[in-house]
Amino acid sequence: MIKMLLISSVCSRLKFEEVQALHNKKPVCPSQQYFHNMLSGVDLQRCEIDVCAIRPIIRTDMKQKRKWITSGMDEEEGKKFNYIPMLIFPFIGDIWLWIAIAFEAIKWVLNNKGQNLIIVCDTLIPGSSAAKFVGHLLGIKVVAAITDLTESIYEILTPNWGNLKRKLYRVKQKMDAKSIQNYDGYIYISDAMDKIVNPKHKPSICIEAIVDDSEWAHFKNEYRDSEIRKVVYAGKLSAQFGIEKLIEVIRLIQRCNVSFDIYGSGPYESIILQAADRDKRIRYYGSVSHDEVIRAEVNSDLLINLRPTKYKFTKTTFPSKIAEYMASGTPVLTTKISGIPDDYWKYLFVADDEKPENIARQIEEILDMTRGMIQEKAQSARQFILQEKNGKTQAEKIVNFCYKIRASKI
Repeated sequence: MIKMLLISSVCSRLKFEEVQALHNKKPVCPSQQYFHNMLSGVDLQRCEIDVCAIRPIIRTDMKQKRKWITSGMDEEEGKKFNYIPMLIFPFIGDIWLWIAIAFEAIKWVLNNKGQNLIIVCDTLIPGSSAAKFVGHLLGIKVVAAITDLTESIYEILTPNWGNLKRKLYRVKQKMDAKSIQNYDGYIYISDAMDKIVNPKHKPSICIEAIVDDSEWAHFKNEYRDSEIRKVVYAGKLSAQFGIEKLIEVIRLIQRCNVSFDIYGSGPYESIILQAADRDKRIRYYGSVSHDEVIRAEVNSDLLINLRPTKYKFTKTTFPSKIAEYMASGTPVLTTKISGIPDDYWKYLFVADDEKPENIARQIEEILDMTRGMIQEKAQSARQFILQEKNGKTQAEKIVNFCYKIRASKI
């Protein structure tokens, strides 16, 4: 058996609900779903896991301004979560996290001396490199878990930032790019990441999606008898995620027996509200709970993902929303994003031509199909994602990979 220390923002379900309650808008944390689904699938007979958790606090959206978040511990399904105390302050808070993570990693290694140890770091966590430093110092193999690249985040977020913040993030990006090349192995969500983060060709594995098949058993896809066809978008409201294009596409669709239900938050929220005032087919629900989003996806006729492929980040990332959409058993229309593996495409409707008029025409054609016709494709997608990408299957691959890294002579 191996024992793993996971450095991540993942929390137990209960703790994550507490974190959400601290914010004005429920934070969207794809990494919470990814790592939590992994943890749920781990065979504890082969791998014991302790989590050093950095709670996903968004400083600028807290209901009450706080400078300090206390430490804490809890346990879920046999996995122990140790929540690092947090200093909620720009830059200084990141330095504090580095020190705190280093301390926790040293303590964990000393407390588990003599066992088969390995450390896995979510590289998006500020200060996660501290665990890498400690691991290498004490002779422990350290694996990077990369769910996104800082250069991708830069492309997504910086259009709304000032010049100083952009420059500071550029410095961070360069530091991260150098640091990320010094791990003993890599887990990432797109094969395209390998060329960027792994120039030394160290062992790697692509785990693009992890879904909780038990979660989806509670939701059943039952088409309604209503003549109104429901099209749903759930995700970030930004141009980079295709929301600007979606509004243009909706404008070009003339049929009345359709609703366009939009879930999420972001810089385009006011534009969505204005569009909803002009066009009553558009219904904006804002940022709601994960269960509410799933319920909407399950009880709809078409799910939309229109990320423009012109952005660099689409080449190196797998949209977690695609796996969620497929698990719903509802048909999915998406642009041809490079980060989506080839074995997914036969289960998806693909917008090869990203011109709004062509996407509008394609949506019309899909909605003109009988529900039986498109349901067959959607159910095949659901079966594929729940059987091939579930927590148990993907966690087993990750644990096997960690065994391989421990046995290697890197």
